[in-house]
Amino acid sequence: MACDDAKRQVLFAGSLVVRIPLETLHRNAILVGARILRVAAEGAQREAMDHIAAQVDPADLPLLRMAIEAHLAAPSAAARTAAQYALRW
Repeated sequence: MACDDAKRQVLFAGSLVVRIPLETLHRNAILVGARILRVAAEGAQREAMDHIAAQVDPADLPLLRMAIEAHLAAPSAAARTAAQYALRW
């Protein structure tokens, strides 16, 4: 490719996003929310990624929960299932 490295990285990243279905991106975002809610509820970090989840301001948790609840009626079954899972905490 005849472009600088920064432009090449943007083009490459964009091509990966195009290959990932929007449904999968929504599901994965909801599952990240699930991890944040679980860590907040349990107060324990079981995995390395839990350290990042523990950094979320507790004042933001109600907004996160509301955002996840909105996906309970999503057209995607994967998003609905992920939302149900996330709201266990």
